[in-house]
Amino acid sequence: MKSIKIILILLFAFSFINIYSQSGNISNVLVLYHENDTAETTYQILNLNHSIFAEIKSVDGNEPSCPKLKGKILAYYDDYYIFHFEVKLDDDSNFYKVKVGNLVKLIKKSDTVKMYSMEEYILKYYCLASELNPLRDRPSISGKIIKIDYQATSFICLEVKGDWVRVKCDKECEGCPRGKIIMGWIRWRKNGKIIFDQRFVC
Repeated sequence: MKSIKIILILLFAFSFINIYSQSGNISNVLVLYHENDTAETTYQILNLNHSIFAEIKSVDGNEPSCPKLKGKILAYYDDYYIFHFEVKLDDDSNFYKVKVGNLVKLIKKSDTVKMYSMEEYILKYYCLASELNPLRDRPSISGKIIKIDYQATSFICLEVKGDWVRVKCDKECEGCPRGKIIMGWIRWRKNGKIIFDQRFVC
């Protein structure tokens, strides 16, 4: 079971690598399929004039998908109902303004759509450290690097402090190195851009 989970983590690494590399100064994130959704739940992505730009929906009983959004939103992984957008804050009481590529589109507000602050969003999911962005003993680039097998260790996010997030190894997923609980800090943002690697499932 442990080896299967490690393989899944590596597959997700391939799917999500550098998913945030083009994003800057994100303050809020919109998550679809939040609660009360079913396989039949669909979403229309609208142009600013309210004409339909794209739809997220199930086809032939498969998981909902929308090829037109792939590679153009914050996170897209249709097998796991993952459709996450950067949100452009607005006073509109009926719609969210979201980023699709370099364009701004609309998504109607509903009880299956949830907006998170970036800090809330980071704490909601798992993350990875890497040789380029290692685990440190304090929230600073001068902090001591904690050396572990980063490829086989994912983390639960505990606390956001500025550009850093405090984490601990996820013993319920692939486990902690040598069975020992490891905690530390990973830098998640640099110059307004997200730089760490996030995972949405164990």
